[in-house]
Amino acid sequence: MKHIYIIIIAILVLLGPAQAQVDIYRNSFTSPADTSSLRFSFTKAFKPDEPVSIVNSTTESHLSIRGSNGSGASRGYTGFITIKAPITLYPGTTYRISFRARTIAQDAQIRFQRGASVQIAGNTGGTNIAGVAPSNVISASVAGYTNFTTTLTVSSVQTEYFSFYVNSILNESNTNNEYLYIDEIAITRACTVIAEPTTNSVSRCGRGSETLRASGAPVGGGYKWYSASTGGTVLAETSNYTTPVLENTTTYYVSTVNGNGCESARVPVTVTVNPILFGLTEFVNENLEVGKPGTLKLNSELFGKGHAVSIMWQSVRNNETTILGITEAPAASPATFNLVSAPGADTYFRAIITPISSVCYDESSLNVTSQGIVALPVELVSFKAQANADGINLTWRTASEQDNKGFEVQVSTDGKTFKNIGFVESKVGTTSLVQNYSFRDAKAASGTNYYRLKQIDFDGTSEYSKTIAVNLTLASASAVYPTLATNDVTVRLTRTDEQVTILVADIAGKQLAAVQNPSDRQVVVPVQHLQSGIYFVTVITGVNKEVFRFVKR
Repeated sequence: MKHIYIIIIAILVLLGPAQAQVDIYRNSFTSPADTSSLRFSFTKAFKPDEPVSIVNSTTESHLSIRGSNGSGASRGYTGFITIKAPITLYPGTTYRISFRARTIAQDAQIRFQRGASVQIAGNTGGTNIAGVAPSNVISASVAGYTNFTTTLTVSSVQTEYFSFYVNSILNESNTNNEYLYIDEIAITRACTVIAEPTTNSVSRCGRGSETLRASGAPVGGGYKWYSASTGGTVLAETSNYTTPVLENTTTYYVSTVNGNGCESARVPVTVTVNPILFGLTEFVNENLEVGKPGTLKLNSELFGKGHAVSIMWQSVRNNETTILGITEAPAASPATFNLVSAPGADTYFRAIITPISSVCYDESSLNVTSQGIVALPVELVSFKAQANADGINLTWRTASEQDNKGFEVQVSTDGKTFKNIGFVESKVGTTSLVQNYSFRDAKAASGTNYYRLKQIDFDGTSEYSKTIAVNLTLASASAVYPTLATNDVTVRLTRTDEQVTILVADIAGKQLAAVQNPSDRQVVVPVQHLQSGIYFVTVITGVNKEVFRFVKR
């Protein structure tokens, strides 16, 4: 016996749990009103126009059909019992059709049918539903009720009507009244295996939301999105789901659902949130002459790390951008691009780095601009501007000077209204030799900045240079590099008018150094005296606090 139990248990495990049956239609014929949901179409019965009645007793209630008392072929009953309400059938569902019946005095033939209308289903033109079990004959020799069933599946959404054909089988030797009793008609459904949806995981750079997409739901069906592999509440019931703002990598789950609510297994969909990195990228200062060959050079920390794929080189003049070419990223700085002929005055250059797909970098690490090429009066040989992490560096050169007091440096954010931001005195006043000057605008605004020089003589007369433009892209957050330091670390600050404090502490929280309101946006902090270990740099800007980690080796 133990072996028999083991076999039974194994069979149950293989079959899995039974699918729950859900009623679509059920009629137990407990009152005369129960016949109102059915259409009766009989060509032969004791009363063909009123072939049925409801019989209630202390032991049972049922639908009763009495056969005709005629002789020969006119004896007995023949007709259709049709459910008036249509039923919509969906793929992925098994439908079970059944009724319980017994017959008196004479065997009866039964057939289950369906059709697109009540008239078609309840007629000889209806579609036969095969597989009625235990057979398609109700035996009069069986005293009790027999449950007759069959199942049905569809491959597409269909709306059908269902009927039951009953016909007493002629037996001329029978002289007793013939009856057919039906005590229950039922149509139920159960879910089968639903195909899983097709979907893809995604990745993004830094915090934010993503729209996840799924496909493959059955016709007439849909989708369900969850945050858990089992259980949980439904987040959405559409093919697309937009996540909330995500700080970390998160996995969601999606399933397909057919029109009956039958659901597939859940498929995981992962949003990978990659951290945003910073890498110092800047043009190398090069003297370019209009109309002559030259070379653009670009240094970037991405090159040495193998994080860059290519560089797009552009020239910008009068807000019009020209693509000069695309080069592969080198294994080490600098990347170079050869100019056959340097473009005209008031032109600057832009380099756009495409990183490898597995890393994310801040825009300031990928998109940088150079100094401009500017034609000025003969006395002023050149006037250039270069944006970098510390602001904008202005450089100019004079071929000769006569009674020159110096240069007032002016800036504008719209190219029309200028303000004075500094004064650079002449080195010699009067000379026929070339002189070089520089000025750094540490408070330059993000975006395009326009600069000009106001050259002032000792007698008060003045003359303006042409205006040059340079674009400055500011980092949205402070940065500390390198993260593995030997001698010092550099703290790059965002541009702000608020109070700034830089604190250095060890892993126990002990403060080791402090810098208050530095004049530069790039502060070098010596660390060679520190012991090897993990340290933290805290940048406090107004009420905002940023904490960075570095390792002293």
